[in-house]
Amino acid sequence: MIPSFKLLNRCVLAALLALAPASFAADEVDKDTSRLIRRSEKIANSLVDIQSEESSLIPPSVMQEAKGLIILKQYEAGVIFGAKGGFGIALRRGQDGNWSPPAWIKTGEISGGLQLGAQKLNVVLVIMNDDGLKMLNKAKFQIGVDATVTRGPTGSNYESNLTNAADIFAYTVNEGYYAGATFEGGVLLPDRRANETSYQQRLEVSEILASDSLSVPSFFDRILRLLREIEAGESEEF
Repeated sequence: MIPSFKLLNRCVLAALLALAPASFAADEVDKDTSRLIRRSEKIANSLVDIQSEESSLIPPSVMQEAKGLIILKQYEAGVIFGAKGGFGIALRRGQDGNWSPPAWIKTGEISGGLQLGAQKLNVVLVIMNDDGLKMLNKAKFQIGVDATVTRGPTGSNYESNLTNAADIFAYTVNEGYYAGATFEGGVLLPDRRANETSYQQRLEVSEILASDSLSVPSFFDRILRLLREIEAGESEEF
C-alpha cells in the first residue's frame, strides 16, 4: 500500500505542476486583456474630447478623405511625445472604405519636441496620402521625419481642400488647449505584446492593417463606431 500511496502522491504532484504554468499563463492573458479594455476606453474618450472642442474638431470632410489614423493617449508628458505612459492604435482604410483592424502602438524615446508640461494629452494623427501610409510599414517611425505633419483644419463648417497638403493632419487637445504644430522627434513603436493578446498570434503592425480576415476584439467597437460618426458628422457623444 505504501508504494502505491507514494506513487499516487507523485502523480498528483506532477499533475499540479503541469497545471500551474497554464493557470499562470491564463491569469496573465486575463490581466493583459483587462488592460487593453481599459486602454480602448481611454482612446475612445480621447476621440470624444477632441470632437467636443471647436479648436480641435476633426471635420467630417477630412475624416472621409483619410487614408489612415493614429490615435494616442499620452500621460506625464514633458513634450508632445514622451517616453512615459504613451499608447495608442493605428488604422488603415481598406479598399472597401472600412477601417482595418486596429494595431497597438506605443511611444518611444524622443530627441525633441514642443515643451508642454502636460499630464494628459490626446492626439489624433490623420494620414491623408499614400506617402504618410508608408511609414506604418516600418518597425518604428518618426512623426515629422518619416512623414510631414501640420496642424489639421478644424471646425464643423470646414470645406476640405487637400491640394498640396501635408502627409498628416494633427489634432491635439489637453483640456481644450491645442498643443502646437511641432511634432518632429516623436518615435512610435509597435506594441507586440498588446497585439498578440488582441489577435492571439504574433503579427507586425503592417500585417494587422492589411488583414481582411482577423477577428477584431469587441473592446474596439466603440472606437470604430465613433470614427464612423465623425465621418457622418453626427454623434450623441460629441
